[in-house]
Amino acid sequence: MLPGMADRDYGPRPHLVEQGLETGVVDRQSRSLTAKLFLVLGLALLPAGSWCAQARPAVKAKPAHKKQKKRPPAKPVDLSTLPGLGPASTAQAEVPPEPAPQPVPQPPPQPTPPPKRPVQEPPKRPARPFVPFSGARYSFQTPVGWEGPELLPEGMRYVEPKGEAFISISFHEWGSPEYKDPPEFRRWMRQLGSIEDAHALDTVKVSGRFASRVRTTTYYYTPAKLLGQELRIFTAEMIMVPDPQGAYVIRYQAAKDAFQKHRAAYISFLATLILPRNATPPEDYYVQQDHIVQELLEERAPPPGGAEPGAEKDAEPK
Repeated sequence: MLPGMADRDYGPRPHLVEQGLETGVVDRQSRSLTAKLFLVLGLALLPAGSWCAQARPAVKAKPAHKKQKKRPPAKPVDLSTLPGLGPASTAQAEVPPEPAPQPVPQPPPQPTPPPKRPVQEPPKRPARPFVPFSGARYSFQTPVGWEGPELLPEGMRYVEPKGEAFISISFHEWGSPEYKDPPEFRRWMRQLGSIEDAHALDTVKVSGRFASRVRTTTYYYTPAKLLGQELRIFTAEMIMVPDPQGAYVIRYQAAKDAFQKHRAAYISFLATLILPRNATPPEDYYVQQDHIVQELLEERAPPPGGAEPGAEKDAEPK
């Protein structure tokens, strides 16, 4: 029973009275009063302070340094008696012998190849001295190394690698700005050149067709310097081949001191030039000049008198 519960009086409980259980409450109250009475009498009879000593016994103090009991020394353990740790056997364990190495199968011997013959390089062909060109109106060959073709308004041009000479060919179609009638063209050709030039035309044949040729000299002064301070002299040769649809104009120009040096390439160009065949008969001018037709490879030198042979027949027919 919890303390203090016995002192409480809950009063009569009708439901317990009816059941005959209310009498137990009175008995509990009487037993509580009796216990309290005995407690008071017992305390009065005990001497002062004795009940405190009995209530709380003194705690026995432990010694500061308690001697520990010495354990007996451990007996040595014989490890040989343990399973698997017996004395080592002096007999060596039998090692199975290694299998004998098997011979490696060798490939069958290959037949010795025959000695290689030295590769003979094909003989180098000499460079072609000329490069062919074929067009709608003409075909020709130019010397190897000449740069070109450089396109012109009505033709093309090839330049010597060092720039000392060039060869050009053009076709001036009838009605173009550069076209002139054959008689007018020949008069214009005579006016070209300097005062020391002959201003006379030669009659030659190019690709089996009559043509007019003139040689001129040109003095060129550098515009960026004073007049006469730097002078360059060029020699040119021009050929005009009349055609029913226009005129072919061939020009070779080089520095005066290199004119003969590169003229062989120009003559070879003329020898390989192929022009369409002209079905119309030649002009009367060339018929009259037929007896003085000059070869391309022949260089005409003026006679001692100064007049060129046939110069008196070079004029246009009336």
